[in-house]
Amino acid sequence: MLVDTGKPSCVLTGPWLLPDGVLKYYYVTVTENAGGSGIKVITPTRLQNMIIPYSTPNPVPNDPWALGVASNFPLGTGQVIIRADKINTLSGAIAFTGSDWAGNTFSCDPVDLTVNRETGQPATATVTGIPRAESKIVITNGDPGLTNLRIEINGWQFQVAGLKAGEVRELDVAAMMAGDDNTISFTGLGKPGDSAWVLIHD
Repeated sequence: MLVDTGKPSCVLTGPWLLPDGVLKYYYVTVTENAGGSGIKVITPTRLQNMIIPYSTPNPVPNDPWALGVASNFPLGTGQVIIRADKINTLSGAIAFTGSDWAGNTFSCDPVDLTVNRETGQPATATVTGIPRAESKIVITNGDPGLTNLRIEINGWQFQVAGLKAGEVRELDVAAMMAGDDNTISFTGLGKPGDSAWVLIHD
């Protein structure tokens, strides 16, 4: 009998540019807790504007991954690194559920989007269906980047002001969220052509 009470965790890193110089890719790293039994299964539950071409190590069945299809790993697998590629420049989301060999379950569902300052009136990017557990927002400003980022969450509005080129800021907006169906909007302010990358995660 396996004795292991800690569940695996996941972290999304990136973005990096694909060879075309336009589209981006990320890595989702799922790590078993120290001394744990190992990751057993990971299943993609959401692939919005994303594909998963491969992972390290390779799962059973082999790559590429498919929505709703479980990927299995041998006993003792301590870490799985999943490659996730954007299909186009619109916002994307990727989500997984899984378990280790001791039966501990986990979920991972970060949302990413790029907020661009276009010519004319500032445009707003909106994401819906965000659970309260996903209350962390990481803003990675571009270079050149936005000067301010206006955020609206369920009717609450505030600005992240004075952003510098390449700056990274982290927010926790749990106090403005409730339940599992929150709406978050982002409006970029600055010169036309400026942008920032935004990650929403738990």
